[in-house]
Parts: sequence; structure tokens; C-alpha cells
Amino acid sequence: MKQDSSVVLLGAAFVVALLCAQYVYALEGNTRRVSSVGPSSINFSGLDTNERFGKILSARPDFDVLRADSETRINASARQFPKTPLTTTGATEVNGTTISAEELEAARVAHQRRLARIRLQNAEHLIESIESNTDSLPAWLLKYARWHTNQFAALQESILANETNPRKVKYLMYHCSHDCGGLGDRLRGIVSVLYLAIATDRVFLIHTPQPPLRISFASAYLQWDPMMWGIYPRALNVRQQTTVNGAQTKLIQSHSDSSNSEQWLQLFKTNSGDPVLINMLASVPQSEPHVMIKTNLFLWSRVLPDPRFSAAFRRWRAPKVGAPLTIFEGQQLFTHAFRLLFKISHSLEISLKELETALELGNRFDNAFVAVHWRFGSARLGDYTRHGLTHASKYAVCAKRMMERIAKEQSIKTGACSVPVFLATDEEIARIAFLNELNASCQAQGGVKTVAVSPYAAVHVDRAQGSFRNYLHTIAEFALLMRAPCTVSSRSGFSEMAVLGSMDATTGSRCWARFDFCSEHEIDVSVHDPQKAQIFPPITGEL
Repeated sequence: MKQDSSVVLLGAAFVVALLCAQYVYALEGNTRRVSSVGPSSINFSGLDTNERFGKILSARPDFDVLRADSETRINASARQFPKTPLTTTGATEVNGTTISAEELEAARVAHQRRLARIRLQNAEHLIESIESNTDSLPAWLLKYARWHTNQFAALQESILANETNPRKVKYLMYHCSHDCGGLGDRLRGIVSVLYLAIATDRVFLIHTPQPPLRISFASAYLQWDPMMWGIYPRALNVRQQTTVNGAQTKLIQSHSDSSNSEQWLQLFKTNSGDPVLINMLASVPQSEPHVMIKTNLFLWSRVLPDPRFSAAFRRWRAPKVGAPLTIFEGQQLFTHAFRLLFKISHSLEISLKELETALELGNRFDNAFVAVHWRFGSARLGDYTRHGLTHASKYAVCAKRMMERIAKEQSIKTGACSVPVFLATDEEIARIAFLNELNASCQAQGGVKTVAVSPYAAVHVDRAQGSFRNYLHTIAEFALLMRAPCTVSSRSGFSEMAVLGSMDATTGSRCWARFDFCSEHEIDVSVHDPQKAQIFPPITGEL
């Protein structure tokens, strides 16, 4: 009997392993292939079924990136179970071996326990990050991150303890599958929903399947990936849709590790500056466990002063509650939120290194370069003209001022025109116009030495589809805008959020200016008196 039992268990384990290796689950039509080779092996179309999960698990020790990558693949099998409940009678035949529904359910539970152990390791890693706080984040946000991680760990412990009723968690999820805007729009919405989650004592999650955010960014201080919580949003099956004060609500379905189909209340509105979403969320009862929000609004500066959320923010010990925030304080809220949530993923780090190699800037790139973002507005990306050719001289003048600043600060004897420039733009004619203008201003020094442009085609996540590798390289350009000692921004969320995300977490200092608001005085203010700097200065002229 023992031998027969062992054979059955081995058979069940074999079935689960076979499912892990063969099933492909498309999360709203978009999953990915994970490989240690690099971003060239990442694909929208599906998962590479030939690699073994054990090899992936032992490949690298960094839980935040590797474990999320591994779970994307391991859960490909786990997500099959909710489709067909295994609690009914009947049997499954695989390669001539009959496995009962009960045996398959036992194998599924064992698989979920394995995932729970991996997730607990991730929680331990997050706690270590919170304790070290290398980003100088404020104590009240770390208090929320610690609570968030404790909720995450407790959920995994309830799975390991085989509790019949796993721990219930209240979530607020930023959700975006399409029509959400570009990266800047999405980051604005993500940060807004984070502060709304803190205001309502909910666990914050991010769901962006097109493309999956986990490809480019890893969790820094709290685990925001719903898959790591055992939640798998499926195609949005609308069960109910209503309009409340101009904003839409939907009830959507998702599935969880426990094979339960759950309903999520989704709130969404994208008109800039409209407080409807805040009003709606404030009216959602705490008994509603699952809430999604789709937005690209600047809401975070409105949330802390809102008296309806004052009690929650006082519990988190936020420093300024129930009072209007200054522009600078609002900017710092974004800086802190970005660093609380994100760090560069392994895949993006590879793309960033590929981009740096392609740009051929060498060692000079690490310490002395100016990054320029010219959002021209490419018809290829389905965009309209944003900042046309008439602005070429403004971009060049602003870049030259920053080059002179770096040359002076670092005592570069060969002069300002030898300081490398990285140009991120969506149009070739913008590159040519910028280079001509900058060369003209450097004519006395023999022209500008280096203007580097990415060889990879830019991708806008909403307006046009490109290869996933080019998407990663576009996000790598965003990372370079953040890393640059000095940055020239456009009136575009792509570079505006890059500047906000890379300001000094304590002082707000950052060498930057918008191309049309770029006097030497403005650059000095951004570095030495950032409380007076304006991330969104008045728009001048034709844009």
C-alpha cells in the first residue's frame, strides 16, 4: 500500500510538473519569457516552456527580481487550477496514468505551499531593505511599507499553516491594461493610487499587463506585484457598470491562488485635475475588499490635505496632515513614492548596459554628461507634434548651459563642448536639428565632441506597439534621464517624472530645467534652492 501511495503521489507530482512545463497562460494576452540571457529573450507572446523552474530558482539569489521572474513562470501552472475546479469527482488521465481530482488538489496545495515559502523569503528581503533605508525615505512611509510587508508575510504563513480560510486582505490596485497614456501618465497614476491606498489603510498593488511593469521595475521596499500575492486578474468581465458623478465604476473578476473567483470594484476617470476619484474612493465602504483605480491624475497633493483621510495619515504619522501642501512638498511626495516602490529590474539593467555600450560614451558617461529629452511628437508613434523644429535652439542653449556648469564643477580642461550629451528623442529630424544648433554654439571649440542617440526605435506604450526589446531600451532611456548629472526636460511626463523621481530625497536638489525655462538662474535654483524651483513652469510660446 505504501508503495502504491508513493506511486500515486509521484504521479501527481509528475502531473503538476508537466503542467508547469507545458501550460501557457496569457494574462490578458500578455505574458513574458524569462531568461538569464537578457532582454532579447523577452516576448509578449508567451512563456518559454523548455526551461526548468528549478534552474531559474537557483540562478541568482536576488529575491526581488528573481523570485518575481520565477513566479511569473511557476504560476503559469497554478493559474490553470482556478479554470477547472478540482473539488469535483472524476479523474485525469496523463500518459496512461489516472490521477484523481483529490490527488491533483493535494499536488496543487503543495505547489502553493512552495510558492508561499518563496514569497516569505521575498518578505524577509523587503524587511531588510526597510531597515537599511538606503534611499533616506521618511519614517512614516517606511511604517506603511513595514505594515504592507507584514500583511504579505502573514498571508503566506496562513497558506503554509493550511488554514481553511486564508487571511483576508483589503487591496487598492492601480490597474491599467490600455488607454492609460505613456510611462509618465502611468507613473502619475501609480503614485496617486499609492497615497490613496495609504489613506484608506489598504494594501497597494499595481497591475499593468501591457506591458508588465515587473519587466522594467522591481519592488524596492514593498511588494506591489499582485501575482506575488497570488492574485491573477483575468480579462475584464464587466458584471456591472454605473456612472457616479461623472466617473465610471465596474465590477471585474480576478482569480486567486485559492481557486476563488473574486470581484473587484474599479473606479476610473482621466480628466486632469478632477477630484471625482477621491470623492468616490472616500465613499467606498471599508467592507469592500478589492478596489481598482485607473487614472493618470496628479492626485497625491490633494490626498494628504483631505480631512476625510486625516485620521489614517495621523496613524501613519505623516508630518503634515489636513493642510495644503506647497509645490515642493508635492514634488517630494512623488520622489519618495518612486523610491519606495521601484528599483531597476534585472532585465532593465541589462538593457541599460546594452544602451550605454551602444552609445559609446565610455567611462566619461558615469560622471559627466548632460541628458536631453526632446519630445517632438512622432506620427510613427501615433502622436501629434509636441515641440517642433522651432524649438531646436532652445534645447541646444539649455544643454550648452548645463555642459558649461559640469565643465566648471569638474574642472574639465578641454572645455564645455567636450562634455558628452545624451539625446532622447522620438524623431530623427529633431536629432539633426539639435546637433546643428549645438555644433554652431561650439564652433569656436571645433564643434561638440559627443551627442549620443539611442540606436533603438522609441516605443510609446499606448500609442504604438514595437518590439519588447525596444520597449525596454526606451525605459532604459528614462533611466539615463534619471541618472544624468544634469537633465533638460520637455513638457512631457516621460522626462518630468524622470526628474521628479531622481531628486534628492532629503533636499530636493537636482540639476535640471525645462528647455524653454532654462536660464542660468533657474538651473542654480534647482540645485541650491529647490523649494523655489518649478517642475511644471508656465508654458511659453507654441508647444
